[in-house]
Amino acid sequence: MGKAAILIIVASLAFGSMYAFGAKEDVKEAEGRLSNHQYEILARNAALAGYHVAKQRLAEDFAGTPQTLSGTYTSEAYIVNVTLNGNKATIKSVGTASAAETDVNYTVDATIEREVIGGLAEKAPPFMRYAVISEEDLELNGNILMDLYVEGNYENTLNANMHTNGSLTVHGMAATVRGFGTYVNSAYATPFKALEKAFNPYNNPNNDAVTQRVPRVDIPEFNAADYLSKIGSDQTSTGPVSLSGTLNLGGTREDPYVWYIQGDLSASGGVHINGYAMFIVDGNVNLSGNFRASQSVYTGSDESNVAIYAKGVVEMGGNADLYGQIYSEGGVVLHGTPRVYGSIASKGPVTLSGTPDIFYREASPALTTIFEDPEVHYKLLAYSEY
Repeated sequence: MGKAAILIIVASLAFGSMYAFGAKEDVKEAEGRLSNHQYEILARNAALAGYHVAKQRLAEDFAGTPQTLSGTYTSEAYIVNVTLNGNKATIKSVGTASAAETDVNYTVDATIEREVIGGLAEKAPPFMRYAVISEEDLELNGNILMDLYVEGNYENTLNANMHTNGSLTVHGMAATVRGFGTYVNSAYATPFKALEKAFNPYNNPNNDAVTQRVPRVDIPEFNAADYLSKIGSDQTSTGPVSLSGTLNLGGTREDPYVWYIQGDLSASGGVHINGYAMFIVDGNVNLSGNFRASQSVYTGSDESNVAIYAKGVVEMGGNADLYGQIYSEGGVVLHGTPRVYGSIASKGPVTLSGTPDIFYREASPALTTIFEDPEVHYKLLAYSEY
């Protein structure tokens, strides 16, 4: 074999070796790129999982969402930072995949805006459409009057109805209710004819029975935090509050004045309330003496303009007059000669004694928005991945 042939063979072997080495390096590099890409996918999936967890927590409790969330997705870790600014939330979720040589991180960054859409309902919620409604048994004992307080021709269509999710009892022949009496469990009277005599609705075109067993009406539990999350407050007081004199609270039907009281509320004497107002009270309410919560200056409809919503017991005594709607979780007690021109709803017992007068006036839906669940929309303002 000549020298030229030998050189050609050697050169071919060297070239082949170099080619094989280069091919191996290319394969190794490709495998590295593939491996990094796989780790990046794992890190991205973890980051997205953290992002979705944060969105879920924001939907459940926007204001109460933790600033930091952490967890794992398919064994890869994520850490999420949530920053709230008014009705906006910034989410930064970092997913980490543990590679052989170094960890691979992936970030999802987003800004979300929370929109609350709550139009004013035409009517108050069902449990606020009675002159008196109670979760517990109702007893009428004495000279009790339930009538209407209306203007124009409303008396042709309205009734001063009362309802109990328990049992209804009438003692004696002195009670007068210008509406239906409905109950869930049973009805009883002494004498028995008092049950039919006590109830005399204005509007009964079908000649229905004046007392009836009906399905239960849901009455919510008091939840000040939930109420305030929907409407906020114009004034907050810590501890007991005693009202006196004339209160020009302002407020309108479209934007009622909201006073949150973290304690008891009491009032007596010549208290005069002007405006559309809502009192949210964590404690008990006691209205006595010659207390007067007057009619509204608003004349757009014949409905209440003052609302008192309490966690504890609402008690009215003496010659107290309230033009407004009452809701209480603890119960309602009327004694003496008080007058309510509005409505009473109670999660607890309702005790009526003496000669109280309840003149039913429709509850204002402007003052019951706290019981409604508004539509909540979430808008994505910004989103990036890197």
